[in-house]
Amino acid sequence: MNKLFFIFGLTTTCLLGGLLVYAIAHDWIIIRLPSNISEYQPIVEPTIKRKNVTLSFWHENKWEHEAVQIIWSNKEEQNIKNLGNKLLNLLDEEGVMEKKVTIQSVALTNTKTECYVSLDQDPFAKETSTYRKWMLIESLLKTLRENGTSMQGIFFLVHHKTLNDDHLDFTNAWPIQGFIQQT
Repeated sequence: MNKLFFIFGLTTTCLLGGLLVYAIAHDWIIIRLPSNISEYQPIVEPTIKRKNVTLSFWHENKWEHEAVQIIWSNKEEQNIKNLGNKLLNLLDEEGVMEKKVTIQSVALTNTKTECYVSLDQDPFAKETSTYRKWMLIESLLKTLRENGTSMQGIFFLVHHKTLNDDHLDFTNAWPIQGFIQQT
């Protein structure tokens, strides 16, 4: 009986020890030993303020400009989203676009020189001319460029997938400087 009790106790101890090691190895249990080194890192709150920006868009064969205020923070992706959505709302109000489109999300690449802009739907109707599509993209690029974004290129997505179009290529990043010569 004493020998059986010893084997049962040893087996139970090994099982519990094995489960503990497995849980630690898979980060189910985290053991952190106290140390004298302080690892305190202050949380940096995003600074939010209002900023006057200029929205530029192509309408009736000329560049139109409208000064508006938007919420501006120290997070570049949030600024791109706010600025882009403000421009898209203006384009909808002015009747430049056939349908209402909004930016779902913006994500920066690791280098923080390019970003992915995901729209909630395809901004172009099937009958939209290539020129109008191009000028819509150029309007967004011009607005971002003139309001101080540090991006060098922008990928356009729809529902986080590459925007497919028969006339324009969206598989590569569109350069922020655009394609129209500045005069």
